[in-house]
Formats: sequence, structure tokens, C-alpha cells
Amino acid sequence: MKVLAIITARGGSTRIPRKNIKDFLGKPIIFYPIQEALKSEVFTEVMVSTEDLEIARIAQEYGANIPFMRPKDLARNEINTVEVLSNVIDTYEQMGQTFDYFACIYPTVPFLTAERIKQAFEKLSSHPDAHGIMSVSKPNTHPYKTFKSDESGISMMFPEYEFVHSQSLPNAYYDCAQFYFLNTRKFKETGKLFSEGMLPFEIPEMQAQDIDYPSDWLMAELKYKLLKK
Repeated sequence: MKVLAIITARGGSTRIPRKNIKDFLGKPIIFYPIQEALKSEVFTEVMVSTEDLEIARIAQEYGANIPFMRPKDLARNEINTVEVLSNVIDTYEQMGQTFDYFACIYPTVPFLTAERIKQAFEKLSSHPDAHGIMSVSKPNTHPYKTFKSDESGISMMFPEYEFVHSQSLPNAYYDCAQFYFLNTRKFKETGKLFSEGMLPFEIPEMQAQDIDYPSDWLMAELKYKLLKK
């Protein structure tokens, strides 16, 4: 079985400049997912999709492959992940290489571990009809208990659940964006990152952190230090 890791790392980042190779506790942040993907021994190949020569050089230093550069028109802000993944899969096929499964891994996930990658892939490969598996975490507040706001004030988003205990509500998750493992054939058929038949792989909240703003970066470093202790 052939499995590809695709680490998506474009050069542009407006809120945190050069985010994908910014120093995170002594290493460029992209080092962490590359290291763990390689350590997992799940992948036939670990590649980085980038249009940026500096990112490509750093990724190669840490053991990732750069078999081709991403087209610059696929590195704009408005380009979505599906377009990038489709380009990678199609380009490999043009080179005569195909993969049964692939993982989309983001470059700013220092909490990703090799063991978690292995566990997620084992779960997916035991469900051959699944579209894929994705990393999720439980929110601090159940979405059925959230509020909406208008000119008259705030009101419950789902008033029918006002007096229902949280433990009686169905499990709720959010996409914590560490990885997506996908069945390549099903991805090509649907053209979707998320589709029916997606399995969840739960990540503890302490081990997940979106990094979109400088304050998120600081929080991620604090969490990482605490976990290492």
C-alpha cells in the first residue's frame, strides 16, 4: 500500500509573516510535522508543496522531498486546500506515481506525533469504505449551548436545548486541522476534503492549537513547553 504525506506550505502569510518557517522554540515550525511524519514510517513519501524556494530548502534539510514546485497561481490567499491537493495528486500521476491514500498535514502543527499518525492510519485502513479520517477536538462549549446576537440583544442559538444537560447532548467536535488522511480514489471521485464517511480522530484540546494570530503562536509555545514537562 502506497501512502503519501503532503505538507502544504506556501510562502505568503499576512497575519504572521513567514509563518511556515518561523522559529518555534528553536526550530522552524515546519520541522515538527516533517520529523513526525518521517518517524511514523507510515508514508511511502513525505513531500512539501510550496512555491517558495526558502521553504523548499528548509524542508529538504529536514528530510522532506520536493519533487516539484507548486505553481505560483496555487499559492494565492483565495486558493483552497482541495485545489492544492488535487494539483499534487495529478502531478504525481503525470510522473507515473499513484498512491492508495494520502495525508494532508499542515506545516504549523508542532503537537502532531508519529504515534498519532500511526493510530489514525490504522483506524482508516481498517475501514476501507471510509472517505478518510480527520483530526478533531471537543469544544469547551457545546454548540447547542451557544448564543446569537441581534439588535434586541442575545438569544440562544438552539433554545430547544436550554434545559438539556450537556452530558445528554450528542458528541460535538471541531476541526483542529492537524491532519486529514484520505482515500485517494474517493477524494478524486468527490473532489472534497470532507465528505460523508469521514471518520473522527480525537485530539485532546491541550494538544491542539490553531495558529492564526501572534497570540495563538504564544499560546502554542506555552502549551508545548507544558506538554514537554
